[in-house]
Amino acid sequence: MAQITPKLEILVNLSQPSEEIANIISVFLSYHPGKEIEILRTVREQIDDAVAQLDGREAQ
Repeated sequence: MAQITPKLEILVNLSQPSEEIANIISVFLSYHPGKEIEILRTVREQIDDAVAQLDGREAQ
């Protein structure tokens, strides 16, 4: 049986990382109505983990 998978190709401007990441998050949220909070909380946890690791490196 054929498998159909939705696909989104994204082209970003790497010189504007914060704006581009915010735009990508908005697009993903628009494709998952009703799951926005869950997605944002998961992303926030991952960002918090990354910040903690970077803070640990800077402290050394």
